[in-house]
Amino acid sequence: MRRKKLYVIIGIALTVFSIIYVNNTYFFNPLFFEQDKVTSHDWSDYERPLKIKLYNYGEKNETFTIKKESEVRQFLTALKSSDIVEEPNGRSTVIGGLTLSTKDTTLLKILFHTNHWEVLKHGSPSFEMTSSLKELFQKY
Repeated sequence: MRRKKLYVIIGIALTVFSIIYVNNTYFFNPLFFEQDKVTSHDWSDYERPLKIKLYNYGEKNETFTIKKESEVRQFLTALKSSDIVEEPNGRSTVIGGLTLSTKDTTLLKILFHTNHWEVLKHGSPSFEMTSSLKELFQKY
């Protein structure tokens, strides 16, 4: 009987430590992670700290680095909410770019146009530039 209790306690302790380790090491939880157009890598590739480098090709050619986790999540949510655009309307100008990276690995590269955005990956479609994404981009 004592041996069973010991095994249960050890099992619970290992589970708790595993959960704490995963939550402190990785940006995404493996149970709820879904690969998609924006987060196309395995969940374990998104190690903390993640950072977004935002390039604004406006008048001053500015670069901003976003390290705050809530702001990174906000950008990822805005990108994920965009729908695919079959053919971008008219001519568009490149207004900026974005890279999502971890310590030494670049996980995502995006090019923003005035009316759409695209992942810089062969065969990737264009996506709608939503109003929430425009607001986030102009915020920086």
